[in-house]
Amino acid sequence: MNKDDPRGPLPQNPASDPQYPYWEYGILLWRLGQGNLSLSEVTGIRKDATGDVGTPHLSVAITRPSPGSTFRRTQSVEIRLTIESTEPLSKVLYYIDGHIAATKNSRLRSYSFKPYEHNLTKGDHILTVVAYDEQGARGGDSITFAVE
Repeated sequence: MNKDDPRGPLPQNPASDPQYPYWEYGILLWRLGQGNLSLSEVTGIRKDATGDVGTPHLSVAITRPSPGSTFRRTQSVEIRLTIESTEPLSKVLYYIDGHIAATKNSRLRSYSFKPYEHNLTKGDHILTVVAYDEQGARGGDSITFAVE
């Protein structure tokens, strides 16, 4: 739906709207809670016209920190990514516990923060990274880390 013309035709490229990643992420979180996500929505793997599964169009892997890492509230958490895409990237979004922490341009594959900057309390937290290419495809990865 085009937010500027809700009764009009569907937009040709919804990803061209700057709010698109925020809408999509919220919908993905809701659908995750409902248990009805498809393979392509989570991994970026698409089916071709014959129904065959192709290779990932856009893949994202969090290479640092390691899943299960523990940090002090004042310690710097450095996030590093490996991103593979057949199309140029447009942006990379970083989420902590479902809240956007940062938006970076396509060339940056890292982000650092200190847990206190995001009011993170003691316990487990979820880091999610979602990358978008210029065609609107997305790929993502999540890990759990702890704050002591």
